[in-house]
Amino acid sequence: MVKISTDVEDNIPIAERIMIKYTGNLENKVAKMLMDGVRAGQSAILEISPEYYSTWDHSES
Repeated sequence: MVKISTDVEDNIPIAERIMIKYTGNLENKVAKMLMDGVRAGQSAILEISPEYYSTWDHSES
């Protein structure tokens, strides 16, 4: 299932958290460029919720 959010006010804090996680801060050149797109309403946030998932343990016991 996928939830698509195009509401700018809802997306800004989510996008900020994502930028901090992957770029380290909001002053990063890439983070600024991407956040400009979010603030301009040019971006959407997709929340993906899998119906199921599998894992494997390949470690030696």
